[in-house]
Amino acid sequence: MITPAYALTATERVLPRLALDFTTAALDARVTVTRALNTATRINSSGYVETVNADLPRFDFTLNTGGVCKGLLIEESRVNIIQRWSDFTQTAVWNATSAGGASAPTNTGNTTLSPDGVNNAQIWSFTAPVSGDRSILSQTVPSLATGYWASTIFMKAGRAEDIGKIISIKETQGATYTLVTLTNQWQRPESINTSAATTHGMAVELRPLVGTSTGTVQVAIWGAQTEAGAFVTSAIPNTGTGSVTRNADVVSMTGTNFSDWFNATAGSIYAQGSTIDNVNFPGLVTIGRADFSTNYMSILHLASSANVYTEGYVSGALQFGLTMAGTAKPAVNRAVLSYAANSFAASTNAGTVQTDNTGSLPTVDELKIGRLNGNNNYLNGHMQKVMYWPQRLIDAETRAFSK
Repeated sequence: MITPAYALTATERVLPRLALDFTTAALDARVTVTRALNTATRINSSGYVETVNADLPRFDFTLNTGGVCKGLLIEESRVNIIQRWSDFTQTAVWNATSAGGASAPTNTGNTTLSPDGVNNAQIWSFTAPVSGDRSILSQTVPSLATGYWASTIFMKAGRAEDIGKIISIKETQGATYTLVTLTNQWQRPESINTSAATTHGMAVELRPLVGTSTGTVQVAIWGAQTEAGAFVTSAIPNTGTGSVTRNADVVSMTGTNFSDWFNATAGSIYAQGSTIDNVNFPGLVTIGRADFSTNYMSILHLASSANVYTEGYVSGALQFGLTMAGTAKPAVNRAVLSYAANSFAASTNAGTVQTDNTGSLPTVDELKIGRLNGNNNYLNGHMQKVMYWPQRLIDAETRAFSK
């Protein structure tokens, strides 16, 4: 008996064989998340910081208001070196000092709802009558690494009359202060520093602008964090006197959960997500190998650029590399990579299709979500959607589906 061959219908061409939507705040049963320790957090649907247990996804929402899900939060491993991160009365680790005619900051107790929904935020009073006065709350701790360091703290106005006043923070070894205008909502400003110093930390200061008088300010503060890196990541609670590690989010599809939909000879993959990482090469998706060999195809963001890049390697040899104009981080980018042997195409945000008509296909067995082929170059942002078609979309479809 001869089995007739049928071409795909127009409808079948546009229906993806795989469709993952992380903005629904639900995880497809075929996707696995691996992350050791119960030290990771997210912003939950009520708008509060919430600890998420090990090996569970972190669907992230907006601070203060919750509402719409931003997607699946995927981050690299980080360490918070700030001790007693929310108990600023611990004088063994926190220093309250002043400069000029300012007074040292004083604590009025746990009287305000904190970003985690508990009545444990502390109100600190700063007095700095004239420009140049500084009222300072700081912590500096020994660290091992040199290079980029990032500090952050949650803060908001302590009283209605404090709205609009100015507070600043900085990483202790840096020279640049981040100025914050207080509001009645929690903010999480950050200060980034590059330093060869081996001690790091953070300082919160009242620094009146030149020619102004700010007087007394009450500011609610919670959740101080200093970490080695060029950008701030999600909150890492540290109530003790050591450091606390948040491990990386490893998100994958393997085994038959991968092979049931993957076509080794031709296909197209769509990725939608955003990153705050402007230093590394954060990956949106990778079709690669579980043994981390140099055989893979990826969609990633370029470092220090808004561009999105697709690439493919076989045994460590580059087969194709296509660069598309993306939107500036942390804005969402949407990209499609279409592939067959000697036929590759890619488009970002419905932009001009880039093509490469030479190159072989790698042998692969895993979908890696939010990272490149090794356990590195994590997205450090939010993954929203992944779709896959088991055929090489034509160039017009590649562009249309990246919109």
